[in-house]
Amino acid sequence: MRFLRNEITAGALADGIAPAVIFSEEVDAGDLWLIVGFEYIPGRPADGGFPERLPDGLTRPS
Repeated sequence: MRFLRNEITAGALADGIAPAVIFSEEVDAGDLWLIVGFEYIPGRPADGGFPERLPDGLTRPS
């Protein structure tokens, strides 16, 4: 959840570089969830930010 909170802050600090946050809401559904909606930026795939080659010992989540 910390990574997602950082992304929310980056949208405000890096206007024009990071996608803007459209909404964010903390939801308590038994577990605490942070739901965030970002603007769509054409040509930028939502790939989770993983590099093409991961460091040794790390695996890409499925």
